[in-house]
Amino acid sequence: TCVQAVKEAYDEATDKVDDVKVTELLTERGLIKDKRAMPFVQAFKKRMSQFGAQIAFRRTLPFSEGQVLREILPYLKKSLGLVDVEVLSVEEARQNEGGAGYSKNIIDSSEPGSPAFEYRNV
Repeated sequence: TCVQAVKEAYDEATDKVDDVKVTELLTERGLIKDKRAMPFVQAFKKRMSQFGAQIAFRRTLPFSEGQVLREILPYLKKSLGLVDVEVLSVEEARQNEGGAGYSKNIIDSSEPGSPAFEYRNV
């Protein structure tokens, strides 16, 4: 995966990622052809600088993102004029994938710290 390539190219002593090595690893694994790979790597490196390498590699947040989103549901509904709001984990959304309003692209773009949103007309 892209995260594994970044991890292998990461030097803990200097706290830097060798971009050339990342590109080589992605090429070896056939991931470089995926046009989403490099933007993901750049976003992941930004996440490393924000939260630290160890938190980024664990792919977790120092807080419960789902809980925070659920706590602000009343505000979201009122401020955006929404009839209903659902907060789903990626796993929950994948169970409904292909159903009305459950887009694979939206589900795949969601990651810790960067939730994806989908709006539907009712």
